[in-house]
Amino acid sequence: MEKSLIEACRNKPLPDVLEALGAERDKSDRSNWKTAQGGRITIDKKNEVKWYDHHFGKGGGGAIDLMMHLKGCNFKEAVEELLHLPPRHANTTRKNPDAAEKVQPIPEPVEKNWPIVRKYLIEKRHLKADLVDNLHAHGSVFSDNFNNVCFLSQDKKGCELRGTGDTVFHGYRGEKSGFVLHAADGVTEVAFVESSIDAISFCQLGFKGTVIAYGGQAIKRCTEEAVRHHAEGKKIIAAFDNDKAGNAMSEQLLAAVPAAERKIPKGGAKDWNEYLQKKQAEKDKNKGISTTKADSVGFGM
Repeated sequence: MEKSLIEACRNKPLPDVLEALGAERDKSDRSNWKTAQGGRITIDKKNEVKWYDHHFGKGGGGAIDLMMHLKGCNFKEAVEELLHLPPRHANTTRKNPDAAEKVQPIPEPVEKNWPIVRKYLIEKRHLKADLVDNLHAHGSVFSDNFNNVCFLSQDKKGCELRGTGDTVFHGYRGEKSGFVLHAADGVTEVAFVESSIDAISFCQLGFKGTVIAYGGQAIKRCTEEAVRHHAEGKKIIAAFDNDKAGNAMSEQLLAAVPAAERKIPKGGAKDWNEYLQKKQAEKDKNKGISTTKADSVGFGM
């Protein structure tokens, strides 16, 4: 590909890229954008070349870097996307902040890429092979065309995406909806976590109740579900991340359901997958430590 085309793509105005991808500009601060992936991105006011994603703590420069970050694609794919970028203001103005999520459809499963995703979940995320295979067999977890892990919501209306490459990517497609792992028979506990990977990790760590994740900080939806389940006589657990945002979400959920319980991962881990990985590292050093069987939790959709 000609260097001039690559440079033209790299120098495309970042607001054009963000708007074309369904992001919404902050009315009070025009340098901030709410992306369809759920993160807040700030563009440098001076030249609009540099950008920073506050949700992932990652920044970069130029439209190619931004496209790779938001789409979870490689360099060549990002350039192709930018070459075919629709003109600015082609999107309809949206008043509802959730509307941006509905712009991009749920990816189709690409089975040839599943081995890459499976390896990522098992080797990098330390999820059990039989657990991962069980979810894949049910269609709850699959790979898309870009080797992203796709976590399909229970109602099949939404899908959380997680990149498996070197570029950090966390996105969402379709309507915000819960990824649900169902409880073992007779268990009436319901836990709320932030990501689908955390939901699976929480179960692998021994939790036998229902686990629900909305693929990010969706406290309104979590609270509504928590109130509903509590009214049915179920015990509610706020198992959000051990950080400022997770604590704030927990406080809101506990305010709505005062009888709820807060659970956080130990050992300074930020989330349940990080805690799972730390436990796995300990296990590798101390052979003989037992782990929870994957079949202790049901995964019916």
